[in-house]
Amino acid sequence: MSLKNQHIHDYLSYYTGLNTRPEYAVMIKGSWGCGKTWFITDFFNKQTSNNYLYVSLYGISSIEEIENEFFRQLHPILASKGMQVLGKLTKGVLKATIQLDFNNDGRSDGNVGVGIPDENLLKQNIPEEKLLVFDDIERCAILLPNLLGYINQLVEHSGFKAILIADEARIEENKEYQEYKRIKEKLIGKTLELEPELIPALQFFITQLQHDETKLIISENEALIEQIYIISKYNNLRILRHALLDFDRFYVMLEAECKKKRSLVSHLLAYFLIYSFEFRSGNLDASKLGNPIIDRFLGFRKKTEDQDQINELGKYSTLEIDSEDSVLTKSIWKTLFTSGLIPSDDINEALLNTKYFKSTKQSDWVQLLAYKSLTDPEFESLLQGIKEKWNNKKYTDAGVVMHLAGVFMHLSEISLYDSNEEQILNFAKQYIDELKNKDLLPFSSKYFDPFFDQNICYSHEFYSSEKASFQELKSHLYQRINTVLQESYKHEAENLINLMRNDTGKFMRSLILSNHEDNKFYEIPILLELPPQVFANTAVALLEASPEQFRLLAYVFRERYTVDAFNKKLISELAWLKQVTKLLEEKKQERFGKLSGYLLGLLIAPYLQNAIAKLELLKSSSLTESGD
Repeated sequence: MSLKNQHIHDYLSYYTGLNTRPEYAVMIKGSWGCGKTWFITDFFNKQTSNNYLYVSLYGISSIEEIENEFFRQLHPILASKGMQVLGKLTKGVLKATIQLDFNNDGRSDGNVGVGIPDENLLKQNIPEEKLLVFDDIERCAILLPNLLGYINQLVEHSGFKAILIADEARIEENKEYQEYKRIKEKLIGKTLELEPELIPALQFFITQLQHDETKLIISENEALIEQIYIISKYNNLRILRHALLDFDRFYVMLEAECKKKRSLVSHLLAYFLIYSFEFRSGNLDASKLGNPIIDRFLGFRKKTEDQDQINELGKYSTLEIDSEDSVLTKSIWKTLFTSGLIPSDDINEALLNTKYFKSTKQSDWVQLLAYKSLTDPEFESLLQGIKEKWNNKKYTDAGVVMHLAGVFMHLSEISLYDSNEEQILNFAKQYIDELKNKDLLPFSSKYFDPFFDQNICYSHEFYSSEKASFQELKSHLYQRINTVLQESYKHEAENLINLMRNDTGKFMRSLILSNHEDNKFYEIPILLELPPQVFANTAVALLEASPEQFRLLAYVFRERYTVDAFNKKLISELAWLKQVTKLLEEKKQERFGKLSGYLLGLLIAPYLQNAIAKLELLKSSSLTESGD
């Protein structure tokens, strides 16, 4: 017990030890999350006798609910689900002696006197030495005057001792506050204000963690946790407890190799707690994590519209952690604190690419991203080697080229690189063009989705992502990737025709949205590259070879055009669909009176016709909007 709350402990010891009726109650007040419930629980756990009844009033809306809870604690067997007593209780007092046979052996296992709760339950059935604890006064649904009047009856007229626990600042917001004050003056003989006690609470929270390895980590970082808690200024033990429980779940997902790096774990824990405190306190908006969070975090760069958040988060600048490395990417932190998911693969990949593994794991360009951890000789040697490979275009991965261009722009700005921003931009554009000419750019646009959405690639954020020059370079890369995609469509279309003949299931999966990796073209108008006559002939050949496989074509046209967001990209296929429909209609007429002709008709109506109708409607809506 620390000295700051010792007086509360001493007074409660005095109050609970009184041999006469005090005829007044004691109130322990404090802000939300300061540890009031933990304090009172810890106090009674250290007493020699279990002589109290505790009830949380959170959400309780009637006196009967309070008495039912006391009844449950007085008679746990009768109040258990197995006995199903409480659900069947009615008003009034039923007193009886029940012969209980718990194990069905035909012999009595004990007699229990039954006291069914009603308004007189406490007066008639609870020994006066029992002390009553009422927690969460401010969150009770009973009108405050009625609640305090009820407790006053128990204290003044029935002789019970009572402890009330409340966040009185919230009660002051209640419209019944004046009446509350009047009754409180009569009921409460002593009000004690609790201050948060971090260390004993933290040690208790550690015992509540599920995994021993997390308990050890938290214990090792007790001083760091205390520092972050104090700097946060929230004085909220409940938020700390929730953060530690979340970290317990998070930590066990890390690979053993990452856990061995204790400095990495401490760094990670620091940011986990900081973000937890700020999110749970409502001072950090998760939607802002798409912006450069670390720049806002300490205000190192130019101001943004989030200046209030900069000021709030800047308080952590005194921590002895790397303030420009939040260990994980913004998108991972966002996922953790908005969805509750733990993307363990992404997390471990990001951790293995941190500076803590630079000697054995990291590529040279990754080491350069963490240049602030290098000595002068290390930096100069590393930069010289990278510049030589850069100038000779030895890097063949577009993501690496983007990372290097970004960090070079940054280093140039702080006079650590000898080319200016424009020179870096022009060279990087030429570099990307050369990668394209050598067929080294990726075919799939998905490959670079994180590029444009989050400014992240290979689990690392880009330097200089806010610069216009870097944005221009990204646009240049995107254009070249699109060119590669367009050039690849003819070849891909030939592959689709072959799939249509030989693997209709994969053909289908390639064209519709699904969880399968084959769904490459669900929003790409690839069908334009298939000659309508070739498609129609192949469809008829498929029908003649396997009517069952032919039916998958109907599924393609039914599913491909169900999402308007995708249809906006597929609207150019409208003319193609009409041509194919016309050709298949002709082939249907040639087979009039045959089953194959009937089956062709089923493909045309409703599937092809519905697809055409959807795209025509979308086209018409687009024209109307543009006309407005």
